[in-house]
Amino acid sequence: MENKANLTSGTIWKRIVIYAIPIFIGGLLQQLYNVVDAVVVGHLVSNHALGAVGSVGPIMVLMVALFMGLSVGSCVVIANYFGKRDHENLSKAAHTAIVISVIIGVFLTIIGITMTPVFLKLIATPEEIYGDAKIYLQTFFAGMIAFSVYNIGASVLQAVGNTRYPLYFLIVSTVLHIILDIVFVAVFKMGVMGVALSTVLSEVVSASLVLITLFNSKKEYKISFKKLKIDRSQMKRIIGLGLPSAIQNSIVAFSNIFVQSYINAFGADTVAGFAAEGKIEAFMTLPISALALSITTFVSQNLGAGDEKRARKGVYVGGAICIGLITSMIVFALSAFHILCRAFTTDPIILEHAWVFARIFIPGYIFLAIYNIWAAGKRGAGKVKFTMFVAIGCFVVWRQIYLAIITQYTTSVFFVAIGFPIAWCLCATILTIDYFHKNYITANNMTRVHINHLDSANPDFLSFCTKLDDYQNEYVPGRRESGINSLYNSENLHDIFLIYDDKTPVGTAALIAHDAETCEIIRVFSDKKYRNKLLTEIENHAKSVGFKKIIMRTFKTLPDADYDKLGFQTANADNFTHVDKFAAAANLAPYRLYFTKDL
Repeated sequence: MENKANLTSGTIWKRIVIYAIPIFIGGLLQQLYNVVDAVVVGHLVSNHALGAVGSVGPIMVLMVALFMGLSVGSCVVIANYFGKRDHENLSKAAHTAIVISVIIGVFLTIIGITMTPVFLKLIATPEEIYGDAKIYLQTFFAGMIAFSVYNIGASVLQAVGNTRYPLYFLIVSTVLHIILDIVFVAVFKMGVMGVALSTVLSEVVSASLVLITLFNSKKEYKISFKKLKIDRSQMKRIIGLGLPSAIQNSIVAFSNIFVQSYINAFGADTVAGFAAEGKIEAFMTLPISALALSITTFVSQNLGAGDEKRARKGVYVGGAICIGLITSMIVFALSAFHILCRAFTTDPIILEHAWVFARIFIPGYIFLAIYNIWAAGKRGAGKVKFTMFVAIGCFVVWRQIYLAIITQYTTSVFFVAIGFPIAWCLCATILTIDYFHKNYITANNMTRVHINHLDSANPDFLSFCTKLDDYQNEYVPGRRESGINSLYNSENLHDIFLIYDDKTPVGTAALIAHDAETCEIIRVFSDKKYRNKLLTEIENHAKSVGFKKIIMRTFKTLPDADYDKLGFQTANADNFTHVDKFAAAANLAPYRLYFTKDL
C-alpha cells in the first residue's frame, strides 16, 4: 500500500491536497473557537463584548507569533529528516521541539498576563470595552502552555505526514468548546470570562490528546520521558529556521497593534464592524495557510530525499491550486457577505462598517495567496531570511509610514483600511520577482548530503565505476580483467544510488536481485563518512520492495573492507550460494570477503 504520509512519491497534486485538507479542516475548527466566542457574546452578552473579544486579536497574534515561528521551524526540520529517513535525528528534533514548546508556553503565560494592561493601552482600547477585553485576554494567556504544546506537537505529526490525528483532536476540543461556551454564558451567566475559560479548557484537552499520541506511538517520532531534553544541534537548526519566521510574525503582529489603534480611534461601532469582518477574513485565509504548510512540508521532505525537481514542481502545482481556490472564495464571500456577517451581529450600523472593510480587504486576498505560495516554497528549502525582511518592510515599515501620513490628511476609515491590500500586493510583487530571479528550491541549504536513485546510464555512475575498477586493480592480485569491468558496468542495472555532497557526487552503489528474497549490493565506491548513509538508503529500498536478505562481496586486500562494522555478518565462502556469474570473476574467489544481512 502506498504510504500517504510520504510526500516524496505519488501524484503531486493529490499528495498536496490530501495533506492540506485535514489542516484546512483543523484550521476551520480552530477558527470556530473565536467564531463561537464572537457569536455567543454578540448575541447573548452585548455589542461591546463583541468588540472586546475582537479588538484583542492583534495582541493574541503577537504573543503566539514567537512559538508559531518555532513550530514552523520544527516542522521543516523534522520533515527534512523524514524525507532523508534519518530516524535518529528525527527523534532528537521531535523531543527538542516538545521541550521548547513547554518553555515558550511558560514564558508567554507570564508575559501575557502581566503585560495585558500595557497592551490594551497601546491599542487605545475604548473605555467601554476595556474591562471585558482585559478579562478575555488574561484568561486566554493562562492557557498558553496548552496552546503551545498542542501546536508544536501537532507540527511534529504534520511533518511526517500525519495530519489526521491533529484534526481528530480539534474535532473533540471544538465540540467541547461549543458546549462549554453555551453552559458558561447562557447557563452560568459568566459573560466574556465564560467564553475565554471554555477556550482554555478546550486547548488543555487537545494538548493532552496530542501528547498521549506522541508518547504511545510506535513510529520514529515517538516521544519518551527519558529522551525529553534539548539537543543543541537540533535546537540550533530549529531556531535557525524558525526564528526568522518568529521575528517576522512578532514584528508584524506588534505593528498590527498600532494599526488596531488607528481603527479604535473611529469608535466602538467601527471596532465591532472591523472585528466582524475579521472573523470572515480568518475563514478566507484558511485554505491559503493550509496549502502553504502543505507546500512547505512537501518541499522539505523532497529536498531531504534529494529530489529537487519534484520539490520545485510541488510549489507550482500547490500554488495553482491555491490561487484557483482563493479566487472562487473571493467571489462567494463578496456575494454572500451580508448573510455571512449576520452570524456575528444583526446591528445595521455594525454591518455597514463591516461591509466597508470587506470591500477593501477581500479582493486583496489574491495577493496574500501569491505571497504565501512563494514564502512557503522558500521556507521548505530553509531560506527564510529574505522573506522575513520583505514581510517586515511591507507589513510594518511601509504600512506604518503610510498610516502616519494618511491620517494627517483624512478622517475616512477607507484610507486607513486600504493600506492592508496595498501592503499585500507590494509583498507579493517583490517575492514573485525574487523567486523567478533565482532558483531557491535546492537541496543545498536543507541537506548538503543527499542521495539520488538513478539508472546505469548516469555519467556520474559510469565515472565512479572506472575509478572503482582502477582502485581494485591496484590492490587485488589478478584483478586486471577488462572483461570483468565491462561486464559489471554494462549489466542491465536499474537500482543505482548516487550520494552527493552539495552538487558534487561523492559515492555510488548498485542493487541487483538474485532471487525473490535475496539481493546484492555491488559497485560500492565512496568515502567512509558517506558509506553508512548510502548503504542505509539502499537497505531501506531493498526492504520496501520485498527483499528479505541482502549480501555483499568485497576483497580482503582493500584497505577499507570493514563492512562488518556496518551490521553485516561475515559469511563462509563455501556456503555462499550466490557465486559470480562470470568465470573470470569467479577465479578471484580466494581473495574475497563475503557478507550477509537480514532485512
